Amino acid sequence: SHIRAWRHCVQLGRPILVLEDDAMPTRDFTPVLQRALQSVPAGTHLLYLGYSKAADWRSEISPELVEAEYVWTTVAYIIWPAGAQLLLSRLPINQPVDNWMACMSADRHLKALCVRPKIIRQREAWNVNSDIRHSDEKPDTGDVSCTNNSSDQTEMEKLLIQEVGSDAGLTATSVGHVASQ
Repeated sequence: SHIRAWRHCVQLGRPILVLEDDAMPTRDFTPVLQRALQSVPAGTHLLYLGYSKAADWRSEISPELVEAEYVWTTVAYIIWPAGAQLLLSRLPINQPVDNWMACMSADRHLKALCVRPKIIRQREAWNVNSDIRHSDEKPDTGDVSCTNNSSDQTEMEKLLIQEVGSDAGLTATSVGHVASQ
């Protein structure tokens, strides 16, 4: 479903906000993101809004923005068309998508930044109450659906577009919704 989101980004020709089904914004989401977006340098491919830090930061860009060496999770990120095209050009993905993206960043192929502090958290612990099958899990014997018809997710997307997207030129999309298109 992330691949579909990247294709969508390239097709739109503008950055998109990708949200997983369990993304929950923090109280300071809007002001922190607005300040961070003002400091994003040209050539940035991806901006993580929620993450698990696995290595020291490469550098501090601003009080709200750091360059990532290696971070886990793809709960929420903004991707620019050049970053989406780069990731699509490196397919196939041979490991969980968050690890694959982290390796691209660690190898300096992908310029990934992180908002500090995190402004998106996962609703619950990793992989709890999610209807999304992860690439490092055993395949299910039944039908697996990556759609998310949750009305609260749709409302969150509307809120994000209303509060941030109009000023930043962003399109908010959840990976479950992109997958169902």
